[in-house]
Amino acid sequence: MIILLYATGIGFPVVYLLFHGELRETSTVAATAFWVKQLLVLGLVAIQFYGTFVLNPRCDCPPSASTGTHVLGEGLLTPPLPGPTGLLESRGFAAL
Repeated sequence: MIILLYATGIGFPVVYLLFHGELRETSTVAATAFWVKQLLVLGLVAIQFYGTFVLNPRCDCPPSASTGTHVLGEGLLTPPLPGPTGLLESRGFAAL
């Protein structure tokens, strides 16, 4: 998705150049904003690349956390109290 953001940012001026033979004149503010956006998008790509291919392989996560063998939310919630409204009571809500 981020690459698409970069491609459209560069793509629209390139398409204009191909159809009209020249780039549109823009104000200094618009040109500066365009190049700042392109640099920020490339920065996002660099951060994601670093996290995915450098940091992630070095992660010492337990095997069960990376293989997805846990039940969703297992160990994160307190067990419900017995009774028909036990789940709400265990979360601090009063029985209705």
